[in-house]
Amino acid sequence: MTPINKKILILPIILIISLIFSYYFGEDTLGGAKHDYLNQVKFILSFSENFFDTFKNFGIGELQARNSPVFSIGVAFLINLGLDLELFRH
Repeated sequence: MTPINKKILILPIILIISLIFSYYFGEDTLGGAKHDYLNQVKFILSFSENFFDTFKNFGIGELQARNSPVFSIGVAFLINLGLDLELFRH
């Protein structure tokens, strides 16, 4: 193997190890990822349980979000088909 090939192989290995390390230790360098995830789960479960009321009240009171509800609606639909929420987390 040439030195260039070794460098090409080292980079993906370092990236994969860093991903596993950060997942294991729960790294959240910006500090907002966990809050965003929990907020999004609230909307997903709400759309999954009662779509029409959630859609009608989206953006009012407790159901305020910065994001469009399209993602939450799509994931809620897949959850109603039987997929697990943990699948989307990973």
